[in-house]
Amino acid sequence: MIETECILSVGTLVSAFVGAAIGVFVDRIWRRIESIPLFRINFGFFMDVNLGAGISLTVENVGLDPMPEYSVMLYHPDRGSLGVFHDGYQKRVFPQYPQQKNDFLCVIQPKSGTGFHQDVLRNWLHRVRDEQVAAPHFANFILRLILKNSDQVLFEDEGLGNNIARHMYEQIMGKMPEQKVEDVYYRSKAPFWVEMLYKYRIRKMIRSVRKEKKN
Repeated sequence: MIETECILSVGTLVSAFVGAAIGVFVDRIWRRIESIPLFRINFGFFMDVNLGAGISLTVENVGLDPMPEYSVMLYHPDRGSLGVFHDGYQKRVFPQYPQQKNDFLCVIQPKSGTGFHQDVLRNWLHRVRDEQVAAPHFANFILRLILKNSDQVLFEDEGLGNNIARHMYEQIMGKMPEQKVEDVYYRSKAPFWVEMLYKYRIRKMIRSVRKEKKN
């Protein structure tokens, strides 16, 4: 009888230990999923009587965690990084919580006295490894979101970077940019299982809210 009780006690302890270990493992996996940065990015054009004209960029946090402060950079391996995106019409909000949006403006055709200069952008696009080029080739431009005071890249996309660089150049040259729908929108791509868990979490939150309203 005593031997049987000891076996049951050991079995219970092992089950409890295994259950706790699995719980910790699942919590860590879910925490990693929550911390994956996910963004929805739209860009377009703006005209302002005070600033001038240029490109606007809207970055929405569609992940589960707040995003720390970041800056928007355009990167090219033969040109380096260029930071020409500034505050939009509303002051940027950090930390940026899920579903919050931040607007950024790149002034390409500035009004006089605004402090913005087209020459910096023009020179950056027309130089490759310190050599002058007649016109840029729109490849390998990468749009990046960089963690403030760090080299950590929260997000990067080459397709969006190439499109933005092309529109910048066309505006500098005085051309009317032609915009395709697929050029102006980006939704962070995540593995299938991450998207499934994300949707499950959202559905669970919705059910919880509906249950509270009924009660």
